[in-house]
Amino acid sequence: MAITNTGHDDGQLIGFGRLALDPHQPRAATFGFAPDPDVWGNGYGTETVRLLLTCAFQDLDLHRV
Repeated sequence: MAITNTGHDDGQLIGFGRLALDPHQPRAATFGFAPDPDVWGNGYGTETVRLLLTCAFQDLDLHRV
């Protein structure tokens, strides 16, 4: 699963995140995110991680990320 982050005002791409199932461990995944350095310190990374973890544990019923 991959997501993109866009700015609230202009819709410009400001980063992305991904969640990848681990083929070697059932109900496990890895995640990553990469916000644009120009927007660091504004909470977009935190927002992305919360969204990815919510999807992993609540929507996909994973056990480990």
